Amino acid sequence: MTSSTVLRALLGLTVCATAASAQATYPYADKYLLPGGSSFDSFGRAIAVAPGRLVITGNGLDNRGAAVAYRRQGGAWVAYQSFTGSDTVAGDFFGFSAAVDGTTLVVGANQAETPAFNAGAAYVFERMGETWTQVQKLTPPVSTASDKFGNAVAVSGDVIVVGCAGDDEAGIEAGAAYVYREVGGTWLFEQKLLASTADDGDQFGWQVDTDGSSIIASALEDEIPAGAAGAVFEFQFDGSEWNEVQRVTDPAGAAGDRFGWDLDLEVGRLFVGAPEKDGRGAVVVFDGGPGAWSFQDSVTPVKVAAGDSFGWSLDASGDRFVAGAPGTTGVPTAAFAGALYQVQFDGTRWVGVQQGLNGEPSAGFPFPQMGMECALLGNSAFAGAPFGLGVIANTGSVYRYDVTELGLDVVPDEVPFEGEMAVRTSGGLTANPMAVFILEISGTPVLLQAYGGVFDANGEHLLSVTVPASVSGLDITILAAGYRQPGLLGYSDLVEASFL
Repeated sequence: MTSSTVLRALLGLTVCATAASAQATYPYADKYLLPGGSSFDSFGRAIAVAPGRLVITGNGLDNRGAAVAYRRQGGAWVAYQSFTGSDTVAGDFFGFSAAVDGTTLVVGANQAETPAFNAGAAYVFERMGETWTQVQKLTPPVSTASDKFGNAVAVSGDVIVVGCAGDDEAGIEAGAAYVYREVGGTWLFEQKLLASTADDGDQFGWQVDTDGSSIIASALEDEIPAGAAGAVFEFQFDGSEWNEVQRVTDPAGAAGDRFGWDLDLEVGRLFVGAPEKDGRGAVVVFDGGPGAWSFQDSVTPVKVAAGDSFGWSLDASGDRFVAGAPGTTGVPTAAFAGALYQVQFDGTRWVGVQQGLNGEPSAGFPFPQMGMECALLGNSAFAGAPFGLGVIANTGSVYRYDVTELGLDVVPDEVPFEGEMAVRTSGGLTANPMAVFILEISGTPVLLQAYGGVFDANGEHLLSVTVPASVSGLDITILAAGYRQPGLLGYSDLVEASFL
């Protein structure tokens, strides 16, 4: 039994094996495809997850859009139903957005032609047994052409929110959000929300979220205070109507940041994606609570490069979130391959604990762009690549990663003989962190080293090793395992590298 096997057994850790190459990447655990798909199906455009349930949409499927439902079966996600809206037609973009809560699923079709050109619609489905069945189609009380009602949807309990970024009531494309409430089994229109600073082109309602008592909605081009940096508005229900209680902005925002491109409302935290911030993208985190959100941090992992668009998509749970960066160059040089990042709060700072989860590079235009959508459910992270390699090029695909809380990378990309190799770890957390490293060459342990409390301000540590010429042509395996108090939680990761 090797030292790594012993360590895994002692800590009871689940180790994620990684594909071998000079620079370590994190392999996906599963890949979901459309059987018999065609180009530009955009499978992976939206991902909605709930315990035991997964729904993936392709807004271009059959030129109408469709959703595919999965359920957990034998430890795997198995597709069992494909469906679309009862009256969808070509070009409706059914599946442009999706959200699920319990047995309720809402799917947006933001270019639906009824009752006006590209006015948009949202479809409500209920899961009856194992089958998703449409129970209602939502449209605004008054629709006009190009409203794009359904560009974003959210559901919580008896409340549905639908974004309508093209609404013109408060100005040309100033935007709006519509609230519906379930009463006696029917979803009834409750209120139309407009932003207090509404103006032409703000696109309020670009993204929405709700916990049932609060609603948040973003306005991508809101220009106060810094050009068109974007803003997020919160509304609360007072028992009879929804009232705006706070306008949230990035204190360091600048024109063009796209603050609010994606967002997530959690207990005690608000996460807002700004994929153009500082040219690289960021997820801006606020804490506090409804009506009293205050800036906590602007998070951009150290590996994010210019043009990566980090924060294009995001999903949070507790003290961690995942975020997509669809502009990331893949391994080795594929443009717009995309990437996914997992970020953890250690009690003091946000640390990128798994950085650059890559999909599969593709040479086909418009490139995979993995990370245009993402979702987090337990220890599984899902990343949509709506232009990725499916059954054929550009069909779209979705990747699932087994996410841990300790990341590894090998530096540099090419390891020279008799040169120095560095094993870079990320995810070192405060509260008595410890990491143990084991290096194996062709299955033989050559190094066992433990470190405690030596992670830098970015949550990283570099372990440098001089590589002898004798390893030419051999493979090495690096295992890192860590724990932190309280709770002695075990995390691990495994990477492999080959010396040429």
